Amino acid sequence: MRRTINTIVSALIGLNVAACTSSPPAAIRSSSSPGPIMVTSASASPSPTPSSLPSAVRSPTAYPRLPIPAGTPRCHTSQLEVSFISNGAAAGSVGYTFELRNQSAVQCWVYGFVGFQTIDAHGHPLAQTIRWTAESPFGRSDPPSRILLPAGTTALNSGQGTGHAFFNVATNDVLCDTSLDPVATLEIWPPDESLALKISAQTVGGPPFGFCTEIDLNPLQIQATPSLD
Repeated sequence: MRRTINTIVSALIGLNVAACTSSPPAAIRSSSSPGPIMVTSASASPSPTPSSLPSAVRSPTAYPRLPIPAGTPRCHTSQLEVSFISNGAAAGSVGYTFELRNQSAVQCWVYGFVGFQTIDAHGHPLAQTIRWTAESPFGRSDPPSRILLPAGTTALNSGQGTGHAFFNVATNDVLCDTSLDPVATLEIWPPDESLALKISAQTVGGPPFGFCTEIDLNPLQIQATPSLD
């Protein structure tokens, strides 16, 4: 009887350990209801692919939206590169712009939201709350849609965005002292990918990425900034 009880206890412990073991970041599907998605995290942020956002979220395109040829695959991390290209502030908020490019020899497409994690100088994830949304204090982004990234496009930071994708981040850097635990690195997961791209949390000639816990993350779109309409 004692052996039977020990066997049952061991099995229950095994189930609890398996349930608590973390798995690599993977895509998150949104619920059927529209609206922002909230994720509080002090570890790697996976990338979601929401099924719907409010249809009113729209903005004019600055670059032509290229059609997706039949049979074109989605982009994988190994095909992509990302750049932290600009930042700006207004009314107590700060906004950041990132650019994504296909550096491979094969065209592919991206869709939705990236995964996003702030990392400190010691390589540790910082506590953060991500809200996936098309709204921000700086305007409205396009709703999630497939974006073709052809091969052979211009380099990142060239100012020629045709065939590139962009995403914007809005946050606040005045409600806390961002110098106490500054962001050193950003880890960015392309949609549905489990391998992150890692870049410096610093724009060329600009201030570093700073935030106070909450981050609004916009979906990938074909223009560099949200619409003010």
